[in-house]
Amino acid sequence: MRKGFALITVTIITFLFVSLGVLFADFSTADARIARAHAAATQAYYVDEAATALLKRKIKTDAALRDNFVNGTLNESNSTLELSNVLQTNDHARVYAESTGQGDAKIIVKSNTPLGTTSATRTTKTDISRALGDALTDYTMLTSGTNPYLMITTDTQFNGGIL
Repeated sequence: MRKGFALITVTIITFLFVSLGVLFADFSTADARIARAHAAATQAYYVDEAATALLKRKIKTDAALRDNFVNGTLNESNSTLELSNVLQTNDHARVYAESTGQGDAKIIVKSNTPLGTTSATRTTKTDISRALGDALTDYTMLTSGTNPYLMITTDTQFNGGIL
């Protein structure tokens, strides 16, 4: 009766250790996949941020785009930028603006960022506005009282600009 007991015990213990090894290996590969996906998503976020900043700058500096923005006529056909290799080789972003009113627009970025065997696709929408009109502010009201150390007498005029 005792002759097969040691063999069965060693077989069961070996099976348990092999099962634990396979389980740990599966956890490790799953964690690596999650880490790669997270890295790709993070890079896609920064590609979108870069594309948004680039279009904002172009709206500020390009007279035709600025006029379309102020007049509320920005659309996909007159504001699209195609960007490649923004942060790394083979990433891609398409950014454009659509007016939602005079001096108001929505910037839309669609990007794809590959990382190894994984890639992240992201769409970001950002609202931008322009201050319109002539707002005069008198800061002398802030000095009410008799504080001799604080005296503000300047008027500030805001002439509009992209926020």
